[in-house]
Amino acid sequence: MFSNIRQTEDESKGRIIRAGIIGCGMVTQVFHIPTLNFLSHMFHITNLWDVSHDGLNNYQLRTVGATKLKVMRTA
Repeated sequence: MFSNIRQTEDESKGRIIRAGIIGCGMVTQVFHIPTLNFLSHMFHITNLWDVSHDGLNNYQLRTVGATKLKVMRTA
């Protein structure tokens, strides 16, 4: 699926982009978290924000490296 992805200069230097996700709805569940998990050598999800406490707990379990993940319901 992602076989044609080329290594970037940042990736070759071992740099990882930290990302936060605001709103953990269906699109996040189906696309964003799985894609960022697949590319975990390039991206690390550090924060999740959503109004649903149950949703946040669910997404926290699906996120690579979730032990240091900040989960927030308010800004």
